[in-house]
Amino acid sequence: MWLRVSPIIRSTVAFPTAPPGRAAAALTGSAPAPSPTASRTHHPGEPLVVLEHVEKHFGALHVLQDVNLTVRRGEVVVVIGPSGSGKSTLCRTINRLETIESGTITLDGVPLPAEGRALARLRADVGMV
Repeated sequence: MWLRVSPIIRSTVAFPTAPPGRAAAALTGSAPAPSPTASRTHHPGEPLVVLEHVEKHFGALHVLQDVNLTVRRGEVVVVIGPSGSGKSTLCRTINRLETIESGTITLDGVPLPAEGRALARLRADVGMV
């Protein structure tokens, strides 16, 4: 597996963002369920997405191998690599579209939810391109 997170193309920027769940409320006309971290004060540069020792297999193919990554609030990170190296799988694990065999993933200090409404809220607040 070849997965590279390049510090050369990391940068910190400030994006104006809506509070979590606001877009969903605008579409449904209802108030969003509170995020587990809604009452926290957020500081630029604090860890937002943290992957520690993440492992993922597809059968005998070891796609993500001991991946450790911290993305800080306001930081833009580009993951580059050849076809089949695990870039999309990495993104899909952060949104819990793929499960991991071992390791931990936290978003804003909260472990990824396994299922249910908390997972639906996560997917409403986390996007991938």
